[in-house]
Amino acid sequence: MLLRHALMQTARFIQEIEVKKLIVTDTALGKLKHVPLDRDLEQMLISAERYACGRMTYIVGTTVDYILSLLPHLSDWCIGVMQNDMKSEFEMYERAPNMKNLGMDCNYVKWVQFKDALDAEMERRRHKNVLRQAKSES
Repeated sequence: MLLRHALMQTARFIQEIEVKKLIVTDTALGKLKHVPLDRDLEQMLISAERYACGRMTYIVGTTVDYILSLLPHLSDWCIGVMQNDMKSEFEMYERAPNMKNLGMDCNYVKWVQFKDALDAEMERRRHKNVLRQAKSES
């Protein structure tokens, strides 16, 4: 009974650590901001990315810059969803560039930067996993 209680306490402690993982971001006002990084935040970032697609305003740059500042800390799932979104948006753009689904030229440049950064991050993680696996096998 005591062991079971200790195991439950340990599991609860591990969950709390995962939920309380914080990222400190320097905002435009020069203040430090603490943001809990969890699945809810990742879903909100995906929603912001999807909202910004096709917009022809400042929100594209703001959204892309904010997500890129968090990129190393996002889950593979979150980055994968955004990669799929970008793949679809760029395919649509290639079929009908006049639709402006990626906004104006300045917005398009930001989306290219975003797509390239997502791809580079996932490639970095794959390479890191391959090295880790090779090291553990030797």
